[in-house]
Amino acid sequence: MRFNPDYGELWFDELQQAMRVHDLYDQLNLHQRGRVWTREEFMLGFVGDVGDLAKLVMAEEGAREVPGGRAALEHELADCLWSVLILAHRYDVDLEVAFRRTMAELGTAINTRLPKNEGAVAPAGPANLEDELREGAIGQSSLCSDVAPKATPPP
Repeated sequence: MRFNPDYGELWFDELQQAMRVHDLYDQLNLHQRGRVWTREEFMLGFVGDVGDLAKLVMAEEGAREVPGGRAALEHELADCLWSVLILAHRYDVDLEVAFRRTMAELGTAINTRLPKNEGAVAPAGPANLEDELREGAIGQSSLCSDVAPKATPPP
């Protein structure tokens, strides 16, 4: 993420904090195991966190008993967010650009499927994201690659 005066500074401190924790995990793994986690191992850790999150959501909805309550749910959501940030970093994905593009694509795709008389709304965000990407208004990142990911067609 980087500072963009049109959107404000998005999560810069949180990204720096996530990277510090990532670096601490690397140091710990080097000390304990003689190596750092691979990208695949970070992904597997994320999958485990998502499984834990699913159990906590079920508990929040009264479908199962899990210790920790609301604090555990909040912790696991933050863990999952951390994993997404780290995976984006490890795969050189500018998450801000990818998120804005994906939300615009999804908004457009959903609006085209809604009946025209039901007052479909335009997706939030810049009026023309592709023009902003081409002009370089979005895309540079201090923690991630400055190469914008290719857009994928919406489902």
